[in-house]
Amino acid sequence: AEEILIGAKNLLSENGNFLTIVPFLQEQYWQSTAKNFGLFCNRRIEILPRPELKPKRIVLEFTFDENQTLSESICIETSGRHAYSEEYRKITGDYYLNF
Repeated sequence: AEEILIGAKNLLSENGNFLTIVPFLQEQYWQSTAKNFGLFCNRRIEILPRPELKPKRIVLEFTFDENQTLSESICIETSGRHAYSEEYRKITGDYYLNF
């Protein structure tokens, strides 16, 4: 994480942002480590496999500005296997040949 955050800090413009997807349980580590490099989490998106399950991944957006963190969530599947949510299809549709 430290090498990635150092690289992001060195490459970001003053108003730039850096997004990463990490395991949900590592969120606090990434946020506190980023703060040590002057990067602050402005947005977090919890990625849930299905509505009834806990998040497995999280998207974190870092900038040089310390603002209140916006929290969102997205669900990949609505019910059973391969029953993808409309929101997930919209976001990832360009990356699939056959959805």
